[in-house]
Amino acid sequence: MQTVVRAFMLRGSAETLRAQLAAAKNKEVALEKRKDEVKSKILALQSRIRQHKAEAATLQSMAAGPATSSEVQKRVLRMSSAAAVDMEALGQLGDHAKTQAQQLEEATKEELDKFYETLA
Repeated sequence: MQTVVRAFMLRGSAETLRAQLAAAKNKEVALEKRKDEVKSKILALQSRIRQHKAEAATLQSMAAGPATSSEVQKRVLRMSSAAAVDMEALGQLGDHAKTQAQQLEEATKEELDKFYETLA
């Protein structure tokens, strides 16, 4: 008997479940946003590491001896290719952000529609 009374008193209403669902969705969105922020920081740091490595390699080769014109061209090509890779990574991150923004917009519209239905 005591178990039945507890079950009746502690049951969740539809409004409570909706509120819990909304809170879980909000937390999920916040965590996804944080994940994207961390990913962008990782990409930026990887870019900086590549640039510094290219610069260090260039400085080491310059310190080794006099450079010919072909060596200078190779150095310039190496540094410009590192910058091109960084731009490609940033483009991919931008595409991912657009996709996630569209998904968030759709989820928000659905939640608002459900909310309006409960008011009607």
